[in-house]
Amino acid sequence: MEASLLEYTLTTFEACEFLSLSERTISRYVKAGLLRPRLIKNPRGIPSYRFSKAELEDIRARQVRRQGTGHTPLMAALEVAIVKEISETPQTPPVVVGQDTRQPGQDNEVICLLKENNETLKGELTAKNKQIDSLLEREKESNILLLNFQKTIQQLQSPEPEQPVQWGSGNV
Repeated sequence: MEASLLEYTLTTFEACEFLSLSERTISRYVKAGLLRPRLIKNPRGIPSYRFSKAELEDIRARQVRRQGTGHTPLMAALEVAIVKEISETPQTPPVVVGQDTRQPGQDNEVICLLKENNETLKGELTAKNKQIDSLLEREKESNILLLNFQKTIQQLQSPEPEQPVQWGSGNV
């Protein structure tokens, strides 16, 4: 086995604890290329990620530096993606349109990340709307049940009206 593979010993759970991030955030970091774990099969043959402690320490150091800046992990991911895109883009002369000096294709990675994030948020919003509709329906049903319950209680608590005496029925 290579020496570099021996560095990858931390599980996804351990990476989450080490960085104080959720498993979902760790997955996003992997997808965005911020983390580069190795896919290793466990004894049962199930593939799982193993992370390098050095790489996680580097991410944690960046988190500490950003604490006072108000950057969120998503903003950090976008920032890293931008830096990665800039560093991987071949050095071509910038296209000058007015004051814009961006290189062509520089924003593609950011746009893709934002579109992906937008689709995720749309899905979550749809699910939350369904939950809200379900809760509103349950609230209506609960209100109807409570109203009927209150009416029943009122009927049970109210005194029975006195029976009118009928004259001429033969009982004198």
